[in-house]
Amino acid sequence: MRSPAINPPSSQALTRMMTLFVGALASARGGFPARPTLRPRASALMVATSGPVPPATSQGELWDERELWALEDAVPRYAVDAGRLVCWDRLALDVPELMSRSGEELRACWFDPPTALQKGKLENAAAECPPRLEEWEWLEDGSVRGVLYGVAGVRDGGIRATVAAVPAEVGCSMAEAEQWCVRTRDGDVYQLGRQIATSDDLAPNLG
Repeated sequence: MRSPAINPPSSQALTRMMTLFVGALASARGGFPARPTLRPRASALMVATSGPVPPATSQGELWDERELWALEDAVPRYAVDAGRLVCWDRLALDVPELMSRSGEELRACWFDPPTALQKGKLENAAAECPPRLEEWEWLEDGSVRGVLYGVAGVRDGGIRATVAAVPAEVGCSMAEAEQWCVRTRDGDVYQLGRQIATSDDLAPNLG
């Protein structure tokens, strides 16, 4: 008697049998191992984008026309040595329209291109701010004594210094600068801030 022919299982049947076998084996071992959590890749939609950076505000946009006109008019009158120095702090103390500003603010505005100030002969000048003496007074020998500000390496207001002023031209042609700055024999220039009221009678003629 001939044995009946046995047909081999199809590929689909084999795949199904393997799936059942693996499932049974995984159940016996406590289930399939958890898949590792993968971080999603950042896409163009997920990346936070900042808005456009606003343009920097110029000094001129923070000042009114009255201040700008006063600054343009006053700086040449407080210049020393053809603009090498400008008595910025004294300027802020004297000019009514600029009294709410510091000397640093005045100098920054002067050099800010958008203000388009008419600088004239001071267009390319350094216009540095010289050291300043506050609470100053004239001494009998013609020297000036006051609290020192604006010297590198010296704490502002920490030293009361005596400056031997020379009775000669201070290197500028404007009355304001001649009146409110002093020069030493070495050529150092100091601008004068607020004065002690009792020393007026001792002031020498520096002009």
